Amino acid sequence: MQAINFVVRTPVGGTQSGVVSGEAGSSTIFLQENEQVSLHLGRHQMSGYARVGNDLVITLVDGREITLSGYFSDAGTAANRLFISSDGAITEVNLIDAGENTYFAQYSAEEYWGKWSPDDDLVFYDQAAPIGVADAPVAAYEEETVSMLGAGAILAPVLGGGGGAALAAGGAIAGAALLAGGGSGTGAGTGGSTSAGGSNGAGAEGNKAPAIVANANTQITIGGDNTTEADETVAISGTGEPGATVVVEINGNTETTTVDPDGNWTVEFVGPIYPGDGEHAVTVTVTDPDGEVTELTGPPIVIDTTPPALDLTSGVVSTSDLHNGAGVNAGTTIAGQGEPGANVEVIIQGVAHSTIVDQNGNWSVTFDKSELVTGEYTTDVTIVTTDSFGNSATYTDNVQIDTDITAGINVNLSGGDNTVNKSESTSAVAITGTADANSTITLTANGYTYTTTTDSSGSWTVNIPQGNLPTGETSVALNVTATDPAGNVTQTTGSLAIDTIGHVDVKEEKIEADGVINNQELQDGSFAVTGTAEIGTTAVNVTIGTTTVAAFVQPDGSWTATFPSSVAGSGEKDLSVTATAVDAAGNTSISSGMFRVDTYVNTLNVTDDSTGADNWVNASEMAGGLALSGKVEAGSQVVKVEHNGTLYNASVDAAGNWNVVIPSTDVAQGQFNYIVHATDAAGNTRDLSASVMVDTEAPQGPVIYEEGTRQSDTSSDVFLTRLFLQDTGDELDLYTIDQDGTVSKPLQTDLSVDSAWSNSGNDEIEIRLANSERVLDGTTLVVTAQDQAGNTTGTLLAWDQTGSLDFNMSDIANSNLNVETIDLRLAKEADLTLTEADIKSLSENTDQVTVYGGTDDAVTIVGATKTGTYTDATGHNFDVYDIGDARVLVDEDIQNVLI
Repeated sequence: MQAINFVVRTPVGGTQSGVVSGEAGSSTIFLQENEQVSLHLGRHQMSGYARVGNDLVITLVDGREITLSGYFSDAGTAANRLFISSDGAITEVNLIDAGENTYFAQYSAEEYWGKWSPDDDLVFYDQAAPIGVADAPVAAYEEETVSMLGAGAILAPVLGGGGGAALAAGGAIAGAALLAGGGSGTGAGTGGSTSAGGSNGAGAEGNKAPAIVANANTQITIGGDNTTEADETVAISGTGEPGATVVVEINGNTETTTVDPDGNWTVEFVGPIYPGDGEHAVTVTVTDPDGEVTELTGPPIVIDTTPPALDLTSGVVSTSDLHNGAGVNAGTTIAGQGEPGANVEVIIQGVAHSTIVDQNGNWSVTFDKSELVTGEYTTDVTIVTTDSFGNSATYTDNVQIDTDITAGINVNLSGGDNTVNKSESTSAVAITGTADANSTITLTANGYTYTTTTDSSGSWTVNIPQGNLPTGETSVALNVTATDPAGNVTQTTGSLAIDTIGHVDVKEEKIEADGVINNQELQDGSFAVTGTAEIGTTAVNVTIGTTTVAAFVQPDGSWTATFPSSVAGSGEKDLSVTATAVDAAGNTSISSGMFRVDTYVNTLNVTDDSTGADNWVNASEMAGGLALSGKVEAGSQVVKVEHNGTLYNASVDAAGNWNVVIPSTDVAQGQFNYIVHATDAAGNTRDLSASVMVDTEAPQGPVIYEEGTRQSDTSSDVFLTRLFLQDTGDELDLYTIDQDGTVSKPLQTDLSVDSAWSNSGNDEIEIRLANSERVLDGTTLVVTAQDQAGNTTGTLLAWDQTGSLDFNMSDIANSNLNVETIDLRLAKEADLTLTEADIKSLSENTDQVTVYGGTDDAVTIVGATKTGTYTDATGHNFDVYDIGDARVLVDEDIQNVLI
């Protein structure tokens, strides 16, 4: 077998050459995408084409296979190009899918696709060597035509042919070599025999060449608009034993011929026996000179010269379709039926859309709204349909477009003034307008819907029945929807005025600007009532109570009536006002209203919220300033509190509760006098004078006499049964603080002055304790004094005769007894420690603590500094210690002081 040269050209123009082995079997050429491969072969040397995966397998007539690896893309289309070249010519092989992974080949010679020149890298200038018969003469391959193909046939061998393209006797596939003249050759076929060539192709019995149909596996296709009478020829050819009789039958018509001395035969079906349109089978009967008969099958024949039929089913005038505005906006669709697989092109106003008829024979195209002119018109539509054979037919029709519609409501309805008066409302009211002729009109007015149709001139009328329009002075919206015969819809609106009553109106809210007459406004002696009436009103009479006043009427209908203040009177009340108007036609209209008379502030007082029931303000109550509050007439806007010429704005809620806080810096000790100024919603004013007593100074702490009675029973315990205090006139209380922090208030049996128990000669208060409440040794006592304003000051008494008392300053501070004096004189060897925080917690009034004691007591003041001495009114001396913002006065008898 002959080796076969090939060349591959890459997408960038580079080339690679190679050789396909002459050995039997398969060879592979590997391709990348978009490459071109050229084989040094003639078309008669190609037997078939098949697809395996993405590879193209080419079967040669000698049985060898050449595989082009990667020839197809994943999508199934060819990713590369295939050429064959011989003797300086190059032909492109175009593959046509025949189904089941087999392909027909259509060969495009150089002059048809016009791209390659003799200088191109893919051209082989030598003639392709014969293959199949090793020593067959080259001249046998010079004629590159497939034997006697009919007009219009695709020149293509078909895959699936074993070793070659010819059918052997008995249905086997014969060898591929075509034997010419007296040359010799060998060929092998499945189920056939080996034959040796002889003169004129004749050989010994059993060695003769088998009969074949040369184009048996090539479909003959004829058709299209350009098919001429000369094209209407079907030629069937083949080879056989010289002298054999060949009978070819198509559609019952036969043609007979004899195999010529070179072993070739040809018949043609033309004229009356031309098959005509349709699919036709070809049978061939070959009778050799020795009487042997061979039945062969010829190529399939498909002839189609009939233009495809087409029907229009929607979208055109002939189908009674019209395209309105909504339809054009959505897309104008033309649809019909035709020959499955045929192309349909629809042309409207120079715009063309194409589609393919589906397998059910249906097709449609849609024109976008931008492709058709809007308006109201009819335009031509042209439809051209072309089948797969190239037969075409042209149809025409019309497309009707109607996208325009107008509608309107007439003005100056109902007597020409566009207003329905009382007289007109007693009968039907006509609404008229215009739209396109024969349009449907829907009118909506006052919740009612009416339907009518325009006449040929486009006019329409709707009569609204009596009672379907409102009364009074108002307007009714008119909404009209018009739908023309094409289905276009438009809307328009209007309004109709309603005035069925004479008009007069009292503007009571404008009496004295706010509809309320206050005391000050009555002082000028009169007040005015205003209102409006219809233009042209001749008279307006206004009545309040039993008083009627003729109003002054302006040309625009506004009027004013002036009443004396005595008509309003005083107090708080509502008065009715009525206006009666007579218009130019004599119609009478009446209107009433109400206005308010409010001549005083009916409520103003001061509550005791800030001072309590005692009307005294103490230090605790003055903590955030002097809070004053009270009640004023609900709805009042302004309350001011005046003190010493200074005004303080109070807040007032909707219920009339007012409150104000006077800064403590503006409040002195003693009586605080103030005036409350109130203004109600009507503008009336009222004043109220009041005062409170201010005392924020704490009283002097209770003075406990050191020689107070002590008593012990038969046991070793010591009890405190009574105390003696200086009488200051303040209210006194006694508390005990146990070592666990518990604060108690013992029941005193006596809290009165008793000189029998006094040793000091001063007025004294004796506090006697019940026997059941004797104070045990080690208990801390606090005696408090409270003045008239409620300010309190406490004196802490350490009762400890055994030295067991342990002061817990946190417990004492948490008792909130405002301790400003600590008396250690009844405690044995007391030890007291104070910090700045302790002092401030004990004495909330002055941040100062006075400590009494003796030489056996010790005081520690953490972080303090001694700043001097102090002598009180009784002549008692103290050392002064300052610590931060706090101060401690220590009895000079206490010698042990640590700081």
